[in-house]
Amino acid sequence: MSGVTQNCQRWCSRFVVATVLIASLQDRVFAQITPDGSLPNNSTGTKNGNIFNITGGTQPRSNLFYSFGEFSVLNKGAALEDV
Repeated sequence: MSGVTQNCQRWCSRFVVATVLIASLQDRVFAQITPDGSLPNNSTGTKNGNIFNITGGTQPRSNLFYSFGEFSVLNKGAALEDV
């Protein structure tokens, strides 16, 4: 085989491997709930499978407030408030 064909095959195989790795990591990369620290009593997000349980928050009177820097839940996932 010529050097050009071998280089093309190496590049294609590396591209396929990188694509498979990125696709397999998507569930771990995009799902997150991160409090932003702007409230006196910050909330906490804990993950159990595809479910995020949100606890804490600030309640000045009868309303409960949460503030998040990032809020992302996976497809077929849920975010539940523990009030």
